Amino acid sequence: MNLVVMLERRPDWIMLTNAVTIKINNSASAIRMLADPNLNLGNVNLGDQDSLYLIGHANTDQAGDYDTKSLATALRDRGLPKSHRVIVLPSSCEVAQDTPKGSFIQRFLLELAELGYHNINVTGAVGLAISGWGVSQVVNPANENAYLAQEGAAIGENQGFIDDAKLIAATINEHSPSHAIMAAGNQIAMLTEYFYENLIRKAHTHLMPPGTGIKTVAMKMFRLRLTTDTAKSMPAYRASLNRSPQRVVVWIASKEMQCTHWAWERASVLRIEAPGNLLAEASQAGRVCFFNPDFAIAFDGVEAVN
Repeated sequence: MNLVVMLERRPDWIMLTNAVTIKINNSASAIRMLADPNLNLGNVNLGDQDSLYLIGHANTDQAGDYDTKSLATALRDRGLPKSHRVIVLPSSCEVAQDTPKGSFIQRFLLELAELGYHNINVTGAVGLAISGWGVSQVVNPANENAYLAQEGAAIGENQGFIDDAKLIAATINEHSPSHAIMAAGNQIAMLTEYFYENLIRKAHTHLMPPGTGIKTVAMKMFRLRLTTDTAKSMPAYRASLNRSPQRVVVWIASKEMQCTHWAWERASVLRIEAPGNLLAEASQAGRVCFFNPDFAIAFDGVEAVN
């Protein structure tokens, strides 16, 4: 069955409302905390094709208490099966927003690949996400300031109910059992029902149509073959190497001096070897020179594609 997992040790009233809404709307079995040391994702009846809903405040660099690497590691440590296929971040703002280094969900997908997950699709919002009280929509990025003004007005008109919701949320932490999280979320949802109705009434013109404003990224496995005869230019590849601890961004810039230009993260030196023969070595500068004029190598990698 589908499962809802919260990404914050101390979720606020907004995320608890979102968690209850997502659970009800998607027939999920329970709401759990990722930080709960007793959580075992391999023992919660989560099928390979079922959706794992991750709930937490977010931006382009972080979701809940986690960055891309720590989130992937936490899921692995909590026993997420390597065969699982569907992860959704329905209430996490901006996780699918493009940045020069890729979106959060693209980078998260590559971190999962490095841990041996090669079949997962990840879905998230390109802008501010609303998931409370039956609503599941994304704010038009061009209208975010206008929306936030309307949200502030709606909060002000419902401040007493929201203050009560905050007191209930303060009782929940990473050790709370599923039934306590659900009970608190239900109480908060009842207290904030009018807030969400008021918010949508005020701000509906700033929202994207239901079902839009989201992106899904998938892993695309490929085999990249590099030789000294490679053409002068080719598309860029971002690769998470299955057989290497380094993550590399690879592109072929030119054949000048039989050297190929590389860039990579996490490693100051990248070595490519074949049995008994050092083929290439790169320094921090990012240039790889072939020591063997007949150099050719293929490696498996993965890129996150929309």
